[in-house]
Amino acid sequence: MTTEEQLDARIKKLEEKKSFRELLVGSLLGPVLVAMVAGFGGLYVTRIQTATQARLDETTKQIERMKVAQQMVADLFSDNHGRSLATEQILTRVLDDPALVTVIHDLVQQYYEGKVAREIGAGNLQAAYAIVDNARQIDSPTAKAIVKAAELAHPQELEKGKSYQSASVAEAEGFQALTQGDLNQATMAFDRAKKLAPDYHDVSEISGVLHRAGAGDAATKQAATREIVNKYSWKMPEGVKAQLRQQSAPPAN
Repeated sequence: MTTEEQLDARIKKLEEKKSFRELLVGSLLGPVLVAMVAGFGGLYVTRIQTATQARLDETTKQIERMKVAQQMVADLFSDNHGRSLATEQILTRVLDDPALVTVIHDLVQQYYEGKVAREIGAGNLQAAYAIVDNARQIDSPTAKAIVKAAELAHPQELEKGKSYQSASVAEAEGFQALTQGDLNQATMAFDRAKKLAPDYHDVSEISGVLHRAGAGDAATKQAATREIVNKYSWKMPEGVKAQLRQQSAPPAN
C-alpha cells in the first residue's frame, strides 16, 4: 500500500469516529500523521486541488455554454426565419451533447415543416416560399432537410409562391413610380408583375388602368391614379395609398 493510500485509509478510519474538524480540535492526529500530511500528504493535496480545479473549469465552461444556449433558444422559433435557422446552426455547435443536438434538430425541422404547411393551407404561398428560400441560404443539415421536405411535399405551391415573390418586387417598383407621377415606369412595372403572377393582388387590374390612360394628359393620368386608389388598392401599403389619394384628389372648387 502506497503512502497516499495509507493516508487515505487512516483519514477515512478516523472520520468514521469523528469529523475531521473535531479530530483536529481534539489533537487526535499524532506527530507521524501530521508529518505525513506535511510531506507526502502535501503532494496528494496538491494533486487533488489540481484535479478539482480542472473539473471546476470544465463545469464553468459547460455552464457558460448552457447560458449561451438558453439565450439563443428564443430565436429558434422567431418570425425571422433566416436568423432562426442560423441560430440553430450555431447552437448545435455550442452544445457539447450529441443527444441534445439531435433533439433540437428534430424539433426545429418539424416546426418549420409544419409552418410551411400551415402557410400553404392558409393560402399564403409567398410566405411559405419565403421560409423555404431562407432555409436555402443556411448551410446546415436542418435547413437542408427543411428545404428537401418542403420541395417534395409542396412543389407546385412553392413555385407559385416564388412567382408571387417576384411579382411583389415589381409591384413595389410600380407603386414607387406612381407616387413619383411616372406612369410610364409604373406601367412597365405592373406589366412585369402581371406576367409573373396575373392573380397577385390587383396588379392585372392596375396594369389595365394604366394602359387605358396611355399617353393622356395630366387630367387623364390623375383620373387613372384616382381609379387605382379607389378600386384597386388591395394590399397597397397605407403610406402609398395616402400619397396617391392626395395626388389624385380633384381640385377644390
